[in-house]
Amino acid sequence: MINWLTNSLVYYGISFNTSDLVGDPYVNFGLSIIVELIAIIVTHFTLERFGRKIPYSINMIMTGASLLCVFFVPPDMGFLVTTCALVGKFSISFTYNTIYIITGESHPTVIRTSAISVCQTFARMGAIIAPNVQLLGELYWYPMPFVIFGACSSISAVLFIFFVSETKNKKLPDTIDDFINN
Repeated sequence: MINWLTNSLVYYGISFNTSDLVGDPYVNFGLSIIVELIAIIVTHFTLERFGRKIPYSINMIMTGASLLCVFFVPPDMGFLVTTCALVGKFSISFTYNTIYIITGESHPTVIRTSAISVCQTFARMGAIIAPNVQLLGELYWYPMPFVIFGACSSISAVLFIFFVSETKNKKLPDTIDDFINN
C-alpha cells in the first residue's frame, strides 16, 4: 500500500509540476505526455521479458535518483531540472502501470478486486498530498518537492525489494488459503 501511495504521490507531483519547469509550459507538458506514452510501451515489453520485481525496483530507484539529482543542479541550469523531471516521469509512469499488475497477481481471486480497491484508496491519498507538497516548493525552496518525491521513491523501492515477491510465471492464488500458504 505504501508503494501505491508513493506512486500516486510522485506521479501526480511530477505531472502537476510540468508547468513550473524551465521552458515553455506547453512544450514541457507535451514532452511529459510523450515520455509517459513511451513508458507505457516499454512497460509492456519489459515486464514480459524480465518479470515484475526487478524492472519495478529499478524504475523506482531511477525515479528517486533522478528527482534527488535536482538538489545538486545549479539554479542557472534549469534545463537539467526539466531533464531530471522527465526521467522521473518516465520511471514513475513505468512503475504506476506495473503496480496494477503486481497487485492483481499477488492477491487471491476471491479478494483481488477488493485488494486493488484498498490500494487505490491509498493511491488517492498520495494524489491528495501531491499538490500540497508542490506548494512547499513555491513557498520555501524550489527543489523541496523533488527531494521529497525522490526520497519517498527510494524508500518505497527498498521496501518493495525486501517485502514483495516476483509474480511472473507464478500460479495465481485462487483462495485465501493459497495466498497464506505461498
